[in-house]
Amino acid sequence: MRHYLCVLLDDDPLNNMLNRLVIERNYPQLEIVEFTDADSCLNFIAKNTTGKRVLLFVDIYMPQKNGWDFLNVLRTFSTEILNRISVFMLSSSIYLQDHQRADNDPIVTGFLTKPLTDDSLKYYVVDKLR
Repeated sequence: MRHYLCVLLDDDPLNNMLNRLVIERNYPQLEIVEFTDADSCLNFIAKNTTGKRVLLFVDIYMPQKNGWDFLNVLRTFSTEILNRISVFMLSSSIYLQDHQRADNDPIVTGFLTKPLTDDSLKYYVVDKLR
């Protein structure tokens, strides 16, 4: 996983901080960037991820542009960029519809309950990338 860039998108800075701590504890070699708004994150991905594999963690429920709206814009990016991104939807939601929507979306690699834990990072993220 040392060749990955980790991108966290959550409108709550506390959730970003907690997720960062879990990732740093397990994979201290990863570069991690955090965003609290979708447009800034999309601009970063478009301009700063050339040649990098990206682990992208996206909160579903955000103001202005929610996680699903974010994915709709991300889909317009080049195939070259999309092929290097693994998208994980994050939510504290217990709505079955969110899980199903993530499972049925070809751009989404997985759905995780936030905040991340050591176990969820290991079993749901790392195992899907092997």
